[in-house]
Amino acid sequence: MAPHKTKLARAKRLADKHCSAYFQGKPCAVCGTTIGTVGHHIIPRLIGCLRHHEFNLIPLCSEHHCGGFMAPHSTSAEAQKRFEKFLRTRFAAKMGWLDRCRYGLTIPTTEDYLERAEYWKGRNNGN
Repeated sequence: MAPHKTKLARAKRLADKHCSAYFQGKPCAVCGTTIGTVGHHIIPRLIGCLRHHEFNLIPLCSEHHCGGFMAPHSTSAEAQKRFEKFLRTRFAAKMGWLDRCRYGLTIPTTEDYLERAEYWKGRNNGN
């Protein structure tokens, strides 16, 4: 593997680590529980430039992340539609911003990921 790709992968993992730690124990955006919460990527994390942007993440418990009546990763298309409607109603400004920036996205660099890692590390430390 080329050295720059290894450095990029390490930077991405570091940003993932700090970002994930930030969302542990945050109240679920749907029900408010703090048990088992994770950061859900509204626009898929494969879209790298939005992967760690706080407007693209919301805390969800496991029930509202992967299962149940309203969840983005449910196997039920209806549950996914209900979740999308919930997002557009409850987080209208955030969704509008994401819709506008979804187009014209750039591929993040190692420096971008390291910057996001520092940002989330700071959030975890209360800065």
